[in-house]
Amino acid sequence: MLLLLTGCRSMTELSPDKGESRGDIAVQLTVSGTGADTRSLQDSPAESEIHDVKVFVMRMEGGEEILDSYYYYGEEPSITVYINPDKPADSYRFVTYVNHPSISHETIMQDWADLADESPKSFQMYGMTEKTVDEIMADPRVSVGVGRYVSKISVEKITLDWRNSSNSQKDFCIKGIYLTDVPGTMAGYRGVPEDRKKDWYNKNGWTTSGRDDLLHDAVEMTKLENGQTYSQKHTYYAYVSDLQTFNTDGDWKKGGTRLVIEAEFDGKPCFYHLQISDGTLDPRNKHFVFEEIVITKPGADTPYGEYVIEEPIVFSISVNNWTVINKGTIVID
Repeated sequence: MLLLLTGCRSMTELSPDKGESRGDIAVQLTVSGTGADTRSLQDSPAESEIHDVKVFVMRMEGGEEILDSYYYYGEEPSITVYINPDKPADSYRFVTYVNHPSISHETIMQDWADLADESPKSFQMYGMTEKTVDEIMADPRVSVGVGRYVSKISVEKITLDWRNSSNSQKDFCIKGIYLTDVPGTMAGYRGVPEDRKKDWYNKNGWTTSGRDDLLHDAVEMTKLENGQTYSQKHTYYAYVSDLQTFNTDGDWKKGGTRLVIEAEFDGKPCFYHLQISDGTLDPRNKHFVFEEIVITKPGADTPYGEYVIEEPIVFSISVNNWTVINKGTIVID
């Protein structure tokens, strides 16, 4: 989805306001989405809203990245940045941040984002495009693709299909759906120092927090009979850890983010946890869609525990031969 840039005013903090007067090259810069693989027919316009854009023009010289100029845009329809062709440069990087409250020319190296700052109507985004000076001279237009730090997770429906038919004689209810083991900080163009990472959310299960609006949905106790489907859609936004180790006991440690379905089976709580990222793709700005989750056996005792192993029990029936008790001959006088 094309994110049209419409900033409110522009100002150049580290380069002259009238760069063209000294022969600088005026570069027309646009911001766009990052490609069809990050989109869905279910995306809403609010998920792509842009309120402010900050552009950092970085000059690359001998492998060194030098901050050349910084621009802030609000609502102006035209975006123009400048480069000085007389400055030594192998290439230029146009690093762009959208809806990012903490980025400035003084904090450019701190381009991580915190989940506490995310909003469904103002998702933080970032992107970078690099061009050589010759490429800019030949065509002074640059398009920067930006992507969200958050991932989107959708659950379309949940179906109950017991493999062990005896389970259908017991009540099964869905109580809640949420994400567990969610990082509080996500890296952008650069990394995040360990001492600047925020605490994780929902470690080893759901704990109410200021981000329940993104990570948790309480479900009115919904009973499912065997073969029935729960069709209420649920959507979550989170930083997704793509670690491929997962917590299996109460001693929490950093691990992969999971979707958890909280249920009640035969009057007791049980949980179904599902892996989100398989570690092969960067999870940022991806939409993970669970089209259908089919429950076939009782869940784990905890949001992180091992699933119950239900081996099928095979019954066979045989009729024993009569046992003959010989009473002999009885004479009734």
